[in-house]
Amino acid sequence: MSSTETQRHIDLQYYRRTPLLQGNCRSDSRHFSQVEARQTLAFSVSGCMLALSCIAFCCMTGCSTDSNDVKRYKIEGEVNFGGQPVPHGTITLEPDSEKGNKGPMSTGVIENSKFSIPSERGIVGGPYRIRITGYRSGTDTSGADVNYGTPLFSNHEIKTELPTKSSSQKFDIPATKK
Repeated sequence: MSSTETQRHIDLQYYRRTPLLQGNCRSDSRHFSQVEARQTLAFSVSGCMLALSCIAFCCMTGCSTDSNDVKRYKIEGEVNFGGQPVPHGTITLEPDSEKGNKGPMSTGVIENSKFSIPSERGIVGGPYRIRITGYRSGTDTSGADVNYGTPLFSNHEIKTELPTKSSSQKFDIPATKK
C-alpha cells in the first residue's frame, strides 16, 4: 500500500467514526470523497457556531426592559406568618404585566422576618405580584446552595400597588396558608 493509499484509508476510518459524517461516507472507499467529508464537517461546525452565537446574543440582550433605563427604588420590610416572624424565606417582586407594569423583577432573602432589596436591584413601583415562601428554620443560609429548612408556606401570592419611591412594607401571611 502506498503512503497516499494508507493516508486515504486512515482518513476513511476517521470519518466513518465521526457521527456527523457517518451518513456521508460509503463503505466502499472508491465512492469516498475526502473533500465532501471535510466540507460536510466544516458546514456542521459552522452551523453549530452560528446557533451558539444566536443563543449567546439572546442571553446577553435579555427579553425584558433594560434595567439600566428605569429608576429603581429600595424596598425593605418584614414578613409574618400567623402573627409570628418568618425565620427564613424568599420574596419575589414581579411587575404585574397584566396591569401594564413592564419593569424588572426583584428578589430578596428573608432572615428573621426582615428583607431588604437595595435600589440597584429594587422595584420601579406600580402594580406588582409578590410571591413569598417561608421556612421554619434553616441549617445553612450561606453559599450558593441554601437550605432554608422545612416550609411553612410556599408561593403565597399578593397583588398590590407599590410606591414609586423607596419604601418599607409589611406582609402578614394567614396561618391557614400551606
